[in-house]
Amino acid sequence: MVVLTSESGALGHTPELFLEAKSKNDYIEKLDYLKDENIRNEIGKKLRTNISKDYNADKETSKLIKLYGELLND
Repeated sequence: MVVLTSESGALGHTPELFLEAKSKNDYIEKLDYLKDENIRNEIGKKLRTNISKDYNADKETSKLIKLYGELLND
């Protein structure tokens, strides 16, 4: 799945993992670009790899444990 978002929706994310549109015309151009199935598949594979690597259950659990520890120590 490909993500098409605005500049604010893209904050803090790797730009090559999604498409960012800055205007109405830019959204239209990006949607036309995504008509190519090969492009959609390529972007989708990159996104899935990144999510599996950076947002898996082990990493998210570690982040929560760290956060809880910080909150309890304050």
